[in-house]
Formats: sequence, C-alpha cells, structure tokens
Amino acid sequence: GGSLVGAASSIVGATLPTASGAMGAAQAFSRAPGQPLPAPSAAAPTAAERGSGPSLGYSTPPPVSSELEGMPKKGAAAHSGPCNLHVPAIKKEEHTVSMGAADYYETDESGNPKLKNGQLNWLQYAASTGTYDIGYTPATATLTATVRIKVHLKDQYWINQGRVHMDPATGKPFSVPYNSDGIRQGLIIRVVDRPGGLAAVSGFKKRIEEGLNRGNYSMQPKACPLGKACTCKVKVKLEVELVQTGRCHAEINLFPKVTRANSENWGEVQVEWNPQQQRFVPVSTQNAIAHESGHLFGWPDEYFVDGGAVFGKYINSRHLVDVTMAQLDDSWQRTTETNLMGRGMYTQKPEIPKYYMYGFRDWFNEKTGIDWEVLK
Repeated sequence: GGSLVGAASSIVGATLPTASGAMGAAQAFSRAPGQPLPAPSAAAPTAAERGSGPSLGYSTPPPVSSELEGMPKKGAAAHSGPCNLHVPAIKKEEHTVSMGAADYYETDESGNPKLKNGQLNWLQYAASTGTYDIGYTPATATLTATVRIKVHLKDQYWINQGRVHMDPATGKPFSVPYNSDGIRQGLIIRVVDRPGGLAAVSGFKKRIEEGLNRGNYSMQPKACPLGKACTCKVKVKLEVELVQTGRCHAEINLFPKVTRANSENWGEVQVEWNPQQQRFVPVSTQNAIAHESGHLFGWPDEYFVDGGAVFGKYINSRHLVDVTMAQLDDSWQRTTETNLMGRGMYTQKPEIPKYYMYGFRDWFNEKTGIDWEVLK
C-alpha cells in the first residue's frame, strides 16, 4: 500500500490546477467522454520558452588521433585488423537533458482520470530536465557523469500543545519522517536545521553510486568488425558529489527518516509505520535515494499510478496515460516491476536496463563523431 517515490510532487514546478480550471476540465470530460481533454490554459512552460540550458554535443567534435583500424570505410569495407582507436580527453562540462516526460492528467490503472478533491489533477512534467557534468578520461577509458548535490541537513519535530514532543525512548525530540504526500491533518510540524557536516552521511554516496552503476555498462564502436571482441571499450560511470557549499546541479533537504521522498527532500533511512509496534521501522529495501538520483540524471519514472513523471510517449491525445498501447522496446517503460525507476525500487537489487545509459552514449557519439553501442 506504500506510494512510489518521486511522484507528483517530485519534480520542481509540478503544480495543481486552479479550482476553476480543473472544474472546467472536469465538466468538459463529462460532456464529451472519449474526446480529447483540454489542457489547462496555463500549461507548464516549454524548454524553448524557458531558454535552453547548458548543453554539449553541438560543437565541433574533438579530433580523433587515429581511426578504427578495420572499420568499414566509404565504399568497400577495409581489412578487419585489431581495433586501434584513441579518443583524446574530453574535459568535463555541464550538460542538460530533457527527461522526456509530458504534462498529463493523473490517471488510474484503468486509464481513466483520477480525481483529487473531486477535480482533475493536472501534472506538469514537460519541462523536467537533468543536469550533470560529463567528460571522458582516456587514461582509464572511462566516461564519467557526475551530479553535484548540495545537501541541507534537516529534521522535523512534532509540536504538541505548543511544545516539541519528546521521544520517551530517547529523551530527545521526536523526529517525524518526511512524507512528500503531506502531513496528517491536524498535526503541527516544525522543520529545523541539523548541525554538523556530511561526515555523518558518508555512506550515502556509496549507496547511491552502487545502485546507479549496478549494470556495469561499457561502450564500444558500433561498426567495429570484431564485435564483442573489440578492444576499444569505454566504461560508463555515474557519480554523485555531496557538497554543502559551492557549485551544484541540485539541492536537497536531507532528513533522518522518510516515508516518501521526492527530488528535493530525501531521507537517510526509508521507513514505514508498523501498527503492531506503533512506531516507524526501516523498510527492507533502501533504494529511494538511487531512484531520486536517477531523476537528476534525466531519467523519468517508470510508473504512473500515484502521479509518476512517466515518459511522454505514453500520454494520449486526451492527456491521459494510454494503458492499452504496447510498452516501448528498448526504451522507457510505462510500468515495470523490476527497474529502479519503477516498482523495482522496492526489490533488493533493482535492475538498471541498458537504455538508462543511452543519454550518455548520445553525448559521446556527438563529441567523438563515432557511433557507440552500450554493452553490459
């Protein structure tokens, strides 16, 4: 019964429609079932309207010091000798990619509008992007993409009768887990800064990177005649840097505990309420932070129930999720029980499909002028 991480509130700029706009859309839907639903007039701004962010891949590719020996040339293919490609270093630069999501009305499992407070719920994801540093190091033959995350250490306390509620078990203020779905009605919460540096969360970086790099992917030139025996392999590596000052690509509030995170509010430990023990207990899997980090690299959600930022090709002309179309092949899924960006987040070892790496591959293609393929 738990909600998936990173739903409607997980993307910056996701706002609800005004009461009048949503009611008008609801009336239009009831008047003409089966017809396209009108999008609210104040739709999310497009990437063009917001101005293009820093992007790579459109400049002149850096020179390659030698060719792929044995690669097909124009006309007849040349000899099939050993691969001898040398790609020079590509200095890390900031790169912004679209998440490929779309604005849509929240949709239930049957493909019908899911109402919120009796009205259609317009979710705005079209302008969602990921930004990171990316570069290539020939000494290790590694393509590295790095997200710099500025961390604000936070906690939140329950205010009971004007005072901070103390935990009888510890004698300290009772820490209320963060929940992106909101606080229970009538509960008063105070958000506070936590003292100290990032040493206390030093294991955080390792947990995230292990989840993101589980696929252990590499790339090789697509046209190499040696196939998988090609020696021109480039490793793909994803990193996160947790900082408290300086340049960053994203900022988060980090709470001690979380029941449901979003892109701006994370928890060191995922918890759920145990009615028998009458307390919050850790869940058996702890993959929310890797899932949310995936969004920072431009990965959309692979679920839509509860308002995920699903890939835009699954949105039909009625601005609803099309639950009848076949899921795409070798691309982002509408729903999945195994992948990190879907319900696989709740498994012990969520899968990282090959297509998660395609954005990094595309950047490398344009920088080198060579078509690369992703290998597991």
